[in-house]
Amino acid sequence: MNDIVRKGILFQVIYPALLIGVVIERLLIPTRPGWPWNYKDSLASGLFLFAMAVFFVFRKQAYEQRTPWLLVFFWFSAASSLLLFRRWGIMATGGIGLLLFLALVMRARFLAEGISRDGVFKIVLLVGSCFFAFAVTEGMLRLFSGWLPVEVQQIISANPRNYGVAHPYIGHLLTPNNALVLNDKDYRAVHHTDGNGFRNSWPWPKTADIVTLGDSVVFGQGVADRQAWPAVLARSFPKSRLINLGVIGAGPQQYLRIYETFGLKLHPKVVLVGFFMGNDFWDADMFDRWDKSGTGVNFMVWRDYGTPISVSLTLHQSPQKLKSALLWRARLFAGRFYLGNLLVHSLGNLMMEGGSEVTTFHAPNGARLVLTPGVLANNTKKARPGDHVFQMTVDTLQRIQSLAKENGATVLVVVQRSKEEVYLPLLGESVPDAAAPLRAALAERGIPYLDLLEDFRRHAAQGEVLFFETDGHPNARGYALIGELVSAHLKQHTKKYGL
Repeated sequence: MNDIVRKGILFQVIYPALLIGVVIERLLIPTRPGWPWNYKDSLASGLFLFAMAVFFVFRKQAYEQRTPWLLVFFWFSAASSLLLFRRWGIMATGGIGLLLFLALVMRARFLAEGISRDGVFKIVLLVGSCFFAFAVTEGMLRLFSGWLPVEVQQIISANPRNYGVAHPYIGHLLTPNNALVLNDKDYRAVHHTDGNGFRNSWPWPKTADIVTLGDSVVFGQGVADRQAWPAVLARSFPKSRLINLGVIGAGPQQYLRIYETFGLKLHPKVVLVGFFMGNDFWDADMFDRWDKSGTGVNFMVWRDYGTPISVSLTLHQSPQKLKSALLWRARLFAGRFYLGNLLVHSLGNLMMEGGSEVTTFHAPNGARLVLTPGVLANNTKKARPGDHVFQMTVDTLQRIQSLAKENGATVLVVVQRSKEEVYLPLLGESVPDAAAPLRAALAERGIPYLDLLEDFRRHAAQGEVLFFETDGHPNARGYALIGELVSAHLKQHTKKYGL
């Protein structure tokens, strides 16, 4: 009876595992012409499984042979089945390698003699204990997550399903008709989206006088709907309709694509492009990589969950790309669990070469601002002439202006600055003007711009706190100041902008 049980356990482990592998391989093969599954593929896989099953049955005899004739015979039979019938090499190479490994393992004494009940019990106990520990920890994190620091809550609750919806051309958009709640150490804000996933009242008008393009700074991340700077600006022009097309996580190329998709049909008089020096060059680089990858998945998920070489699980691609796709999907799966997010975040911190340099600014009213000059330097390192990303970014802004001009609109690029650029000089530290090459390129191409740096520094020098403590976005006062400065500029040049 014991021999029957042991053989049954082994037979139910090895054979089903191989069968599952074949089924998965079948599902991963692309259905496009040129890669169909046919009877030869089924025959090859069937012979492979048959050879492995037979070798498993005779594993004891194979172990007792000094010269491994049975091992060679069954390995050769299974390998030949793959090589004769497969039309490409990844499945064959991987299958033969797996076969050789399993064949050598099955010649081990402990498998030839079988596994004892005590051994089986220990294996089951070990696996069960791991699952139980994971379930208990996950349950505790979910049950008592409210007791954890806000920044930890944000880490463990991160979920790719909250990253909006994929768009094949734009990359991503926020979920339409949604109330997106974002928690951070510095804020808890509800961000309402309209029927297209932007931050406006619904329904849209047929036309709009002003359209704003940009990322989370234009969207107004971290504050209430009416505190976003486009909303502040709209109240300065009560007779003009403004539509905010800002999207969290977007970059310059997406501004253009959003304008093409949603903005042109509104026939605005003014197109305001909010360019954030804190990360827009970095975003331009990342989106360019996404675009060239041809994945078509949600850009934000692709960007924040590993930026894989590939997201396709088809086996006709290189092993490196397949590995990248598998790791990326594993990261997405881990993101469904609080413990998974915590472990991935901790692993990421351990793999970092070193922490970012942190400088603290103490405002006269007692508020603190955490500044990370190293992050700013990294995100603006491509903001120089001759760099591909810089050229691509300027060309994108040029394209927006050309489209706007063709449709009777005037473009204004609003250069929004990071808190490092605003507050580090107040600590006596010199900060390179990363926007200088951009301003020169815009001026050369005749693209109007409004740089907010000097006004922000002046208000900061007067003791105003314009950003959140640790988060890089402006606070409510910072957003209001952007709205006030843009409003003053437009009112000063009303004839130029037709408002």
